Amino acid sequence: MADYDHVAAQYKRFKESPFCRYAEEPTYFRHIGDLSGEAVLDLACGEGHYTRRIKARGAARVVGVDLSEGMIALARDQERQHPLGVEYLVGDGAGLGKLGSFDRVTASYLLNYAPDRPALVRMCRTAYENLRPGGRFVTLIPNGDLTPEPGGPTSKLKKYNFYFVSQASPCTDGTPVTGYVGADDAFTVTMYHYAWATYRAALEEAGFRGVRCEPLAVTPEGVAAMPEGYWDDFLALAPLVCAEASRPAAPA
Repeated sequence: MADYDHVAAQYKRFKESPFCRYAEEPTYFRHIGDLSGEAVLDLACGEGHYTRRIKARGAARVVGVDLSEGMIALARDQERQHPLGVEYLVGDGAGLGKLGSFDRVTASYLLNYAPDRPALVRMCRTAYENLRPGGRFVTLIPNGDLTPEPGGPTSKLKKYNFYFVSQASPCTDGTPVTGYVGADDAFTVTMYHYAWATYRAALEEAGFRGVRCEPLAVTPEGVAAMPEGYWDDFLALAPLVCAEASRPAAPA
């Protein structure tokens, strides 16, 4: 799992970038769906960017969990300044245990920090165990069908202030990948590459059904706000996908 403690403020600024505003966030919430009256567990919540938005969209109860004490400190500071009733906890998504029975579990950039397949399955099981029967898990992950080989096409993603390069070649399941996040104050994090088939199999092993994913899309507002052709490489390479899966409903 990445250590975000020393980069929490830079990460917060990144979440305000065109990449997040016009592609990541709208795609994510389109998959999350209506949250009115729902109980939501937000894993890998960071400084609470999406956690606060989940609460603002009508969720009745929201709990945010992140491994980084620095991120949780930022999130709690925001809660003190602008109280929403969100609870924030420091915890490991690979061994959290059951906090409750939630209608929705969300996670932006969690599964890609599993250093091996057993850890990946444990993260998926954390999401599964905290869902009520019939509940859904929605998560943002790198596109596993895009292999970030050194000198490969992912270098074209630099303009979006988010790109990644594998630390070894060939890039296979579990290969460490360096992620570059931000612009002038960019920072790096280490994540791990997995093919989409591996993500899917891990989710199904954890008990999920109806597993599917969709590349991020850019809103019409995002197209209009940026210079012509700005999004071409982003759309061609599809660096990120939004994946979702359901915990089967209880037998009638």
